[in-house]
Amino acid sequence: MYTYSMRLRGRHPGERILPCAVCALLILTCVLLTPHPTRAGETGPPLGATVESFTITQPVNHADPSGPTFDEEVYVLIPDGADISSPVFFILGYEDDLDQAYLIRHYEKYGSPDDVIFITAEHRGYGQSLTDDPNQSIPAYVSIPQALADYHRAVEILKETYTGPWMGVGYSYGGALVINFALLYPGDVELILSSSGVVDWPFMAYTYEDQVRTNFGDKLYGRIVKHVSNLEPTEVFDETWQEREFLLALVSGLAQLQQFEKYLPLFKLLSMLPTPLFLSAMHFIDDNMADGAAWEYAYSRSRLSLSREEAATGRYAWRVYMYQQCVIFFDFWMSKEAGGLYTRSVEDYCEECETMFGEDLLKNSENQWMVRDMVPKLAVPMVYVNGGLDPWGDLCLEPDYPLERGVYLYFPDKKHCPDNKDVEIGSQVLGVMLEILAEETGSSR
Repeated sequence: MYTYSMRLRGRHPGERILPCAVCALLILTCVLLTPHPTRAGETGPPLGATVESFTITQPVNHADPSGPTFDEEVYVLIPDGADISSPVFFILGYEDDLDQAYLIRHYEKYGSPDDVIFITAEHRGYGQSLTDDPNQSIPAYVSIPQALADYHRAVEILKETYTGPWMGVGYSYGGALVINFALLYPGDVELILSSSGVVDWPFMAYTYEDQVRTNFGDKLYGRIVKHVSNLEPTEVFDETWQEREFLLALVSGLAQLQQFEKYLPLFKLLSMLPTPLFLSAMHFIDDNMADGAAWEYAYSRSRLSLSREEAATGRYAWRVYMYQQCVIFFDFWMSKEAGGLYTRSVEDYCEECETMFGEDLLKNSENQWMVRDMVPKLAVPMVYVNGGLDPWGDLCLEPDYPLERGVYLYFPDKKHCPDNKDVEIGSQVLGVMLEILAEETGSSR
């Protein structure tokens, strides 16, 4: 349980002051490493395509369609070379606030095909897809069966306009969702893509840390462990808890996402600083290179309440995901032995779930989400993608998994969801998907 320990006595992250030499290094790094805006940017669609957005009114409870409703956000990208009978690349929204730029990025990562329509529909409880309840503190309407029913109804409506063959697509948690979706609604799609789809959801996951250590190397791993050991909270969700969660969010981003690999040398260098100064440097980088995403993760998961207005900003998505962890997933990371990176105990996680949502974690965990068992029952082919350096790898399908229908594309030197990060891999994956789709439908591009 949470007991007395050292606490940081620094300022709020935005108020920390760094020594001049470190500041100069960080400013130079920001100039050199901050990516330039993409062709799509945040302002408009890519050349040769149009993007539309609208909402679909969904029942909060699909078993009671006459009851309360909410509006689900939907985005559609149509290349100039596509028509209503073109193949549809349908991305199931997951733990994110979707927007036009999100869909454009995915279109570009798959090679900007001129004859494939890209569509995404937001996951209930995330982004703008919220109920009218002004208090979103306990989002009980966020359930997997209801979210899958949302996608099914969205497909039914959208197929009235877009009549071509549909491909269901999901990433990470969404990769598990799309497997479950295809099992429940096999008539909605001809093919699915599960990118690093997590198929095993153990109550306590011990293997994530192993790959983090491999990706970081023993020296950097050891330094991060020491920093984490200096961040043992006094109370659940106190400032030190937030700082530890912030640091672990950075670790996850650097360890599992290919696009952050370029920051690893700087991370290694700065990790030699004392813990308070190291954290200050990390906040500076997070604020200037990642729009504060790591702090957003930590802070949102410590908020005991949440209004609808706050939820609609999109900056508290990880709090909703934490709710799902406490009642649906139970994918909590722990170290195999004392002195590791993930220091919380089962009792700590139980206290967090009880404090935040009033949920009994141990009781909830009796109902596991068994996605692996769904894979052999799929009635449609699946393209499964994963990278050999993915810390989630041991919870995904193993590279030699015998898919009865479909293809496993394994990239030994890549990380989590490599196809939506690398245009070369994305183009390869989409090419395989379209070949399988042509075989399934008897058509040709």
